[in-house]
Amino acid sequence: MVESFKPRSFLLSETAEVYLSLRKTDDTPPGLALQTFISLAGDREVSDYSREDAKLFVRHLIQKGNKTAAIRRRITSLSAILNYAYSDLEVDKRNPFLRLMIQGEGEDKHKRGVSTNGVSTNEQV
Repeated sequence: MVESFKPRSFLLSETAEVYLSLRKTDDTPPGLALQTFISLAGDREVSDYSREDAKLFVRHLIQKGNKTAAIRRRITSLSAILNYAYSDLEVDKRNPFLRLMIQGEGEDKHKRGVSTNGVSTNEQV
């Protein structure tokens, strides 16, 4: 009887669909991150993803010219989906996106001026 017991398992896309349906926010940003990640690492069972898959995702986004803040947002989206999956499926595994470092994080940010009546504080009037 024990041999026939198989724990629940779901593909990342299935788990993400459930997770995103429970949220009351715009699904587009996490959906885009998910689509990119699945195109790189494949749509596998959530417990099958590794730290190397997460690093591959980051390298790809860097090569595509994404700013580090955008990469961090995408990592956060995927991390939330995997946290939900691990909790829901009772998977005892470390999230591969947890504390993932991005080389040069924050060094590429540009300070924006405040715009008042169409005039930016960075502009000379």
